Amino acid sequence: MTFSLAKGVRLAPRYLDDRLDDSSATFIDLALWQCGARILSQSSLTQLYDLGKRLSPTAWQRLRARSHAEGMDALLFAHATEAGLLPFMPTNVAEGLMATYRTNWIWNRRLRGEQRRIVDAILARGVDVVLVKGVTLAARYYGEIALRPIGDIDLLVRPEDAADCGRILTTCGYTPLPGRENPTQWHALVNRALAYRDDAGITIDVHWALASLPPYVAAFPQAELWNCAENLDPAGPSARRLSTADELRFLCFHYAAQHRDKRLIWLVDIAEILRMLPSAWDWPQFVSDTIARGLAMPVAAALDMVQHLLNVKIPARVMLDLHTAASHWKERMAWRAAQAGRYGIRAMYQHLRVQDGIAAQLAFARQGLLWHAIVPARTRVSSLRQTFGERRLRISGAASGAEET
Repeated sequence: MTFSLAKGVRLAPRYLDDRLDDSSATFIDLALWQCGARILSQSSLTQLYDLGKRLSPTAWQRLRARSHAEGMDALLFAHATEAGLLPFMPTNVAEGLMATYRTNWIWNRRLRGEQRRIVDAILARGVDVVLVKGVTLAARYYGEIALRPIGDIDLLVRPEDAADCGRILTTCGYTPLPGRENPTQWHALVNRALAYRDDAGITIDVHWALASLPPYVAAFPQAELWNCAENLDPAGPSARRLSTADELRFLCFHYAAQHRDKRLIWLVDIAEILRMLPSAWDWPQFVSDTIARGLAMPVAAALDMVQHLLNVKIPARVMLDLHTAASHWKERMAWRAAQAGRYGIRAMYQHLRVQDGIAAQLAFARQGLLWHAIVPARTRVSSLRQTFGERRLRISGAASGAEET
C-alpha cells in the first residue's frame, strides 16, 4: 500500500499494525520510523522492543548502516537503550551507535561554542544574523543536542552584509572555499551563499537567501523573513531565529525540494516542530501564506511523509487545501524545475533570471560561460570536488579538543 503526491514522491503508511502487513516495509524500516521522535511513550518503547527482538544479527547490521545514512544513529541508540535492546544487538552495532552518540555530543558542543564566538564577532560589527538549522534547531526541538547530527553552521544575513561577514570570518581564522569567497563569484551566486572553513574542519555557510533553487528563490521574501524573525535573547541585541511558521515552511522545502537524497532525520525535525505547536496554532494563516508563496507542493509532500511515517496528526482540512493548491500548474512547473538537473544549460538560464540585479546577472553570465565553455573538464571536476566535498571532516582526537567557548 503506497500513497503518491507527485512524481518522485512516494509515501508509505505509518501505523504499526498496518505496516506489519505492508510488504514494502521491512522491520528495519519500522524500527527506524519508530525512533523518529525526541521522546517515545511507553507503548512506543514496547513496540520498538518487540521489533528489535525480531531482528537477526545481520538485520541489526543493516539497520545500523541504514540508520547512519539517515542521520538516525543517536536517536536509535537513545531509544534502543531505553527500550532495553542493547543485549540483543551485535557488539559492534552497539559500540558503533555509542561512538556516534559520543562524537555528536563532543562535536555539537564544539559547534555551539564556535557559533557563539562567530555570532558575537558579527554582532559586534553591527550586522544582523539569523541562525538556521544546526545547533539552534537541535537545542530548540531535541533538548539534548547530541541527538541530532550537525555538519556545519548556517547563518542567514541580508544580501548587503554577506561580503562583510566573509571578511569577519577571515579575521576569525576561516579560509574561503574555492569560488565561495565573495557574493560575485559563480558558485556563490548559484548557491546564494559564501562558504568558509577553519583548520578544525568547521564549515560556516553565510546565506543571503534561504532558497537557491530558482523556482523557489522568491518564495522566501527577505523583508517578511526578517520582520518575523525572533530574537534569541529578548533582553537585548542578539542573533535571531526564524519564526516557527517560516522555519516549518523552510524545513519542508529543504527536505522535499532542495535535496534529492532525503534523510529521515530531516523529517524528524519537521515532526518535532509539529509536536510542539500550541493547540491555538493558526493553521489557516499558515496554509494561506504557504500557498501565496508558491510552496504548497513541497510543504504538502513533506507533511504527507511526516504523517504517514512518523505518526504526526495534521488537520485534514490543512492537507486538503495544500493538495488542492499543489495541483495548480504553476506549483507543478516549479516542482518539476526543482527536480531537474541543476547544472545544465536550462538550469543556468533559470539561475541567471533570478540573480539580484544587472551586476549579478552579468557576473553570473560571464563566469558561467567561462566555467562551461573554456575551463578544461578535468579542472572543473577537481574544483567541484574541492568545493562540494565532505562538509564535515572526521574528528580526530575530538575528545581532547575544546568544547564550548
